[in-house]
Amino acid sequence: MNLFQRRLLLPFVASTVLAITPLGVHGQDAATAKATFDQVNKHLDLGGQFYAFLNIQGDFTQLGAKAQEIYEKLRQMEGIGDEIPPGLDIAGFLSQLGMDNLEAIGLSSIKFDKGYRNRFFAAIDGERKGLLRLSGGDPTPFAIGEFAPAEAVYAVEWDLDLDGLKDLVTGIGGQLEKSIGMDPLSGVLAQPIPGTELNVSQLLDTLKGRLMAYIVLDEEQILQIPDPNAPQIPGIDLVLSHANGKEVYGHIRSFITSNAPPDAFTEETVDGVTQLQIHLPPQATLGFFAPVIQMTEATGQLVIATRPEALKGLTEGDRLATNADFKRTSDMLPKEGNGYGYVSPKFYEFLEIFTNAASQGNAAIAQIQTEIMSLVYGEPQPMVTMWANQSDGIYSESFAPMSYKISLAYAVIAPAAISGAVIAPMAAKARVDARQFHQRQLQEQRAVEEAARAAADGAIR
Repeated sequence: MNLFQRRLLLPFVASTVLAITPLGVHGQDAATAKATFDQVNKHLDLGGQFYAFLNIQGDFTQLGAKAQEIYEKLRQMEGIGDEIPPGLDIAGFLSQLGMDNLEAIGLSSIKFDKGYRNRFFAAIDGERKGLLRLSGGDPTPFAIGEFAPAEAVYAVEWDLDLDGLKDLVTGIGGQLEKSIGMDPLSGVLAQPIPGTELNVSQLLDTLKGRLMAYIVLDEEQILQIPDPNAPQIPGIDLVLSHANGKEVYGHIRSFITSNAPPDAFTEETVDGVTQLQIHLPPQATLGFFAPVIQMTEATGQLVIATRPEALKGLTEGDRLATNADFKRTSDMLPKEGNGYGYVSPKFYEFLEIFTNAASQGNAAIAQIQTEIMSLVYGEPQPMVTMWANQSDGIYSESFAPMSYKISLAYAVIAPAAISGAVIAPMAAKARVDARQFHQRQLQEQRAVEEAARAAADGAIR
């Protein structure tokens, strides 16, 4: 068996061993199991379209032990073991990911207005670590309602804390160093960011803080796409804010002033507010975008917008909190957490533009796509979601057109449908090719027979 064949065989052997050696049942007394269930159940809705509870307490510990056992067996197999690095600590890797203190997961969906209220809770024993730290730090009151304008079609607030990502890279690198004698990830965090004095680790530290962003459509503007068949897409304004952005602004400014020609930007400070205006060539802006970066000295707030006009939405007009759709849904959600997202009913119109564009002018396909959208999303309605770190886990709640039940059904059906869509034409082509091959064989056979008859006739003469 050559090297290529052994490498192909390795995943097959590993998956086969996993399949025939199931995990044992974790020994958990009834009182502990009930306490875990109660911990999750209190965050969920009963009597809806969907309810699921999964107790995984200790499962990752068992999985790590079983995976370690399989790994050792594979290391001993002739022709395969030489391809596997020695000394891997499988349980150590799972621990670095933070999976060993995840105890249970619960989901529920209950009918609400035109859609569903979906709730999710992940019970955690001890402090969050690894991937679980990416959900942010301590919950704080949401501010997106007072930040975004009432006409925003999309708004998001996010507690950005990437220390967990740094710890994850460092932890996995340490595990690799113990296992294979080297840490291939050690240089990732120290990698310099081109055009700045930062490395990756310092950049992640700098980005820590509350981010908010929103999108507003300007229907009086049309993006100038250099394609005669392109759909008419309204102007899209994006505004992003970083609460602790003074240092970020300094690095952005340094990068631009060091790498762009002098006529590519202008900078002006008025009443403690500095604006850095980027001048892009017209052919690169779709006839709409003119990026601007704004820094307010007194508050340290950094704002990045697609064009100067977009900044008006920060101070002019009503706030998103006064929007009836936003208010109706947000009033039923927790008021503080680590992340929040809102999509207005008007977003459906914007989505339909791209859906129709994808049909490439085919009316039948466009109709099918519209019907699929109607099936998935129902009538246009607001969608909101939030998540929050709690002392014993991570909680999420959303109001959406789809329940977890429907989402899971699509997850099962979609691959089958896609497979059918791919296999059907392949099968049809295979049948056509088979018929053509058969016809060629018959023609060749007739040609041989005719040649034989002609030869026989010539011999008789």
